[in-house]
Amino acid sequence: MAEERPKFFKDPCPEKCLRHYEREYCKKEIYTSDQIRVHFKPNSFWHAFYEGNDFDSERAKRIDWIAPALASHESKQFFGWNKKIGADMLDRRVALYEGFVVVLQVKMGRRRSLKAEFVTCYPASRETQEKINTSRPWDRNKTVEALEHKKLELHRIESRRGKR
Repeated sequence: MAEERPKFFKDPCPEKCLRHYEREYCKKEIYTSDQIRVHFKPNSFWHAFYEGNDFDSERAKRIDWIAPALASHESKQFFGWNKKIGADMLDRRVALYEGFVVVLQVKMGRRRSLKAEFVTCYPASRETQEKINTSRPWDRNKTVEALEHKKLELHRIESRRGKR
């Protein structure tokens, strides 16, 4: 059975959206469909709901789509893409849900568990959706491997600095 599409946020003015974001995301526990806890920082609001200095009401009216995009099993999950270097970002997870994109930065938690931090969200054009749909599907094991490797590399760098 298909899930019901989330409702649009009524009266998406900046002040109301910020209060709503802080109450519904920053102060609550939000999880992905595969039980990764997602943390929302108050300052992420500005990146997610502003385009330059301008408040983006199209993004803002979909503020209540963030949690369903993360929690829905109907949401498609992909690795992020770094167009500057032309490569997958194994620590980024992109959820595509009903033409809406939510981007997370995935990190290693305790005991090899994953946690994530909200980066941004936006309604995607048809062209953007097509590009995302051709991306590599997100793979938890590949992300864990990449994060463990990154942690090992950071440890090696710190160890070398300590030896000088």
